[in-house]
Amino acid sequence: MKETTKQQSAREEFQQGLTDLTNKNVQQTTLIQEDNPYNAVCFSQSKTTTHLERYLWIEPSDYLKHINIATLKQIRDMVCPNTDFQYLPQFSLYPNKTNVRDYKIVNLLDVLKMLQGNELKEKARRIREAKEMGDEALKNRIKGTLPCITHTGIFIPRSNAGLKFPAFTYQLDIDKVPNPQEILKKIISDKELVVLFASISPSGNGIKGMLFLKDLMLRRESWTHEKYSLAYHQVTDILSEYFFAKHGVRIDPQMKAISQPFYLFHSADLHIHKNFSRWI
Repeated sequence: MKETTKQQSAREEFQQGLTDLTNKNVQQTTLIQEDNPYNAVCFSQSKTTTHLERYLWIEPSDYLKHINIATLKQIRDMVCPNTDFQYLPQFSLYPNKTNVRDYKIVNLLDVLKMLQGNELKEKARRIREAKEMGDEALKNRIKGTLPCITHTGIFIPRSNAGLKFPAFTYQLDIDKVPNPQEILKKIISDKELVVLFASISPSGNGIKGMLFLKDLMLRRESWTHEKYSLAYHQVTDILSEYFFAKHGVRIDPQMKAISQPFYLFHSADLHIHKNFSRWI
């Protein structure tokens, strides 16, 4: 389908906004603390692992033998067009929305497995049954037990100041659209976006997913939570304008909070980026 003039303008403004964000001359700062035990992670089909004891993986898997761990700058240099390395975002997993201290470190592949796993499937069934019975209190109690991740990186504890390592990812949350399947297809096929995963939301009238902000990763070699929060606010404004102009939808403005929890949900028809789908 040929782009309309409005869509072309939106795409060009989106590209220029990310370019401006990447090219800003920002003074370098130390990444949180020099003794920070968390490093960037990428994986490859042809490389071996190093320093896996630094991480708390949910479940051993074949992809672990392809994990490489290094500083952000080293990983940035490895993730380029002429290599088969893929950047692997990491998050803090918390057992529910009220618990902000008991965590596990997980990566994108762990999260994708959870979204398609039996535990969340069973909770989705119970929530659906409570809704059908009209028992709002029960539905909310079950929803309150859903695990969540800090969708923009590793946060310990779950607060903006708790940033330990950025993931350069963005929680996509679009609510109350009359044509969610159509919008989902357009977002997945949008070549300006790197959609790590996406699905129709549990409500059935929205879209939930996660984007990779490669331009943000390339902007700096080190971050503090203040710098990351500022950049994230700027990205949210750029994405908000782009999604409305290109796809006619509004994204949730609450995503400006870098420690905003991403509540995990079951999805039987989850779209997964081709670079990661073979590992799930």
